[in-house]
Amino acid sequence: MKILFLLISFLNLADGLLTYIGIQLELIDEANPLMSSVWEISPFLLLALKIFLSFILFIFAYTFSTKHVKTWTIILIVPLLLYASIFAVHLTWISYVIKV
Repeated sequence: MKILFLLISFLNLADGLLTYIGIQLELIDEANPLMSSVWEISPFLLLALKIFLSFILFIFAYTFSTKHVKTWTIILIVPLLLYASIFAVHLTWISYVIKV
């Protein structure tokens, strides 16, 4: 389970950084309405929230324990797949920018 928390933490942080760069360079828009609202308040608030969440997930990786490993693995697979797909979208627009 540690690896799942660490992967989600890394992908969340990567999402925050790549989103920040993409929006600043006017290459993308934030698709998540909640994060878009946070961005409108302050781009640094979006980064701070992403860093904070990644930090919490990193702590969970080393402190979380449960007898229900199978259940938690299934639960953690969902955000992992979502963040992996978001990361793939980021890689797609990065590849378009590099080609131009």
